[in-house]
Amino acid sequence: MRGMERELEREAARLRREDEQEAWERERERRKAARLQQREDQEARKRERVRLRAVRLQRQEEKEARKREREAARLQRQQETEAWEREKEQRKAARLQQQETWERTKEAARLQRQREQEAWERERERQDTARREMREAQEREHQECKLASLFIFFLKSQS
Repeated sequence: MRGMERELEREAARLRREDEQEAWERERERRKAARLQQREDQEARKRERVRLRAVRLQRQEEKEARKREREAARLQRQQETEAWEREKEQRKAARLQQQETWERTKEAARLQRQREQEAWERERERQDTARREMREAQEREHQECKLASLFIFFLKSQS
């Protein structure tokens, strides 16, 4: 009986060792699984940080792109405004130049008409003077002829 008890004790000890071994194996597996889970969690957190950083970078790039687009649009509007102002000034200058040219042409035409009028009046005065002088000369000649005729008549009557 004692042999059986020893056998049972050995068997119980073996079973306890097996249970302890299995418990140790399970603990080792649990720790290994915990380490693996911890590594996976760390990698997941790292991936999440990388993803969040990528999202932040993407947002920053989009923000900068919108800023560049706004600046480009502002510059475009500014250039268009400046071009419109230059064209407006050029049109104004062209109108002023055209008006000045028209005024000079108008003044030149007025001066030309005035000179022509003055020349025509001088010519008319010259012709009037020439006719008057001719009439006066004819009148004197006629008077001289009359006087000569009277003098001849007088001389004939005295003889």
